[in-house]
Amino acid sequence: MRDPGVPWYLKLIVIVTVFYGLLPVDLLPEAFFPALGYGEDALFFLLALRNLIWGSPKEIVTRHARQIALKTEESDRDVHQKG
Repeated sequence: MRDPGVPWYLKLIVIVTVFYGLLPVDLLPEAFFPALGYGEDALFFLLALRNLIWGSPKEIVTRHARQIALKTEESDRDVHQKG
């Protein structure tokens, strides 16, 4: 979200989706559709993230994926060394 190479409108979609999830108003109210109501918020958020990843330049996505993988490997190593 903080990478300047990612288009602003993709970031805006994620931000709007998060605020939508926090609002007490829903398209499918939890009171009437308990499983669907909560699932709707999660579905919108996952679609917004997918849109962010697919719409971002591939080199930016690849760079961030590598950084996440390196952090995960370091974390795994730390856990195994302490264990």
